[in-house]
Amino acid sequence: MNAKAIPFQADMIRALLLETENPGSGKTQTRWIVKPQPIQPAPGSYFDAYNGGPQWNWWAEDHRQHLDQIIQCPYGKPGDLLWCRETWAASHAYDNLPPRLIFPGARVHYSVNEERGGLMWRRSKHQPRWASRMTLELTDVRVERLQDISEMDALAEGIKETIRESHWRDYETGGHTREPRRSFATLWDSINTKRGYGWASNPWVWALTFRPILANVDEVLSNPERFGIEDAA
Repeated sequence: MNAKAIPFQADMIRALLLETENPGSGKTQTRWIVKPQPIQPAPGSYFDAYNGGPQWNWWAEDHRQHLDQIIQCPYGKPGDLLWCRETWAASHAYDNLPPRLIFPGARVHYSVNEERGGLMWRRSKHQPRWASRMTLELTDVRVERLQDISEMDALAEGIKETIRESHWRDYETGGHTREPRRSFATLWDSINTKRGYGWASNPWVWALTFRPILANVDEVLSNPERFGIEDAA
């Protein structure tokens, strides 16, 4: 079982926390750009993982491999763990120290939960592993075009919080509102258009499905059964 870091913005951390409190109501999927973008070698070929592992490449219609485009999934494979990085702060005693020198076990504050003046908030990319509080157990990894996202997958991305209540009731009763997918497209563009991967360009993305666990990744690894992870070989 591998464990890798993944950053999330504040709204997405809130959606993850909501899912741990009330399963089915928050975020259980995330999409990230595939780099480099795969190029389909021939009509009918498909992009898939080799033996369910982290290496992906094109396959011909007769299931032969095209080995000229092998892409390693940076997030792992089903069964692996991701530990979330978010905006954080340590106590004032550590303000003059870089994150690597902060004592593991020091009290950690999270900007999503606190609006305390005077704390020295640090960017998510500088959060050490020991200071993370959220772990994601990967249950599915797919590669797909961004615009292939379904309405239900858009909701699983944590979009529900942005939908008007009337539209959400309509969706639960079988309505056909496209609000979740449109909301996701708007959110995606706000983050990725400036990077050259806007919704209109329809890039290939890693579509990750997971179960969020409110616990540090090393705590999960040391006692996986406690957190409902049975196959921890």
